[in-house]
Amino acid sequence: MNKIYEKIYRKTQRKFFSKIMALLYFVLINMRYQIGKLFLVKVSTITSSQASEIIKKVYNTPIKNEVCYDICEEKDEVDISIIIPAYNVEKYVEECIDSVINQKTKYILEVIIVNDGSTDDTLNLINK
Repeated sequence: MNKIYEKIYRKTQRKFFSKIMALLYFVLINMRYQIGKLFLVKVSTITSSQASEIIKKVYNTPIKNEVCYDICEEKDEVDISIIIPAYNVEKYVEECIDSVINQKTKYILEVIIVNDGSTDDTLNLINK
């Protein structure tokens, strides 16, 4: 709260006003947190196979150039999902993917590359 007070005081140069504003800010942030806790809903987890089925139901036609490599389909024990957006990044995409794949970690990684209709050679490099 002191940092907020100092920030406001630097701008206004009024002690009383700064104290009131900092207190008000603190109360509002605390209320936001408490209200958030009330409405927090536990999200159910689904497997990647279930997610694929939902997507197929929503989109009746297959997606062009759809390439899915689901290594963890049987286990569904992914610790970290890394999502890489790719649009016209043929200069950098191989280095990015290599960097993610070569990470030394104890976690099971899932790499999802989203190609949003690149007009360069990005898709071919991703498929490679």
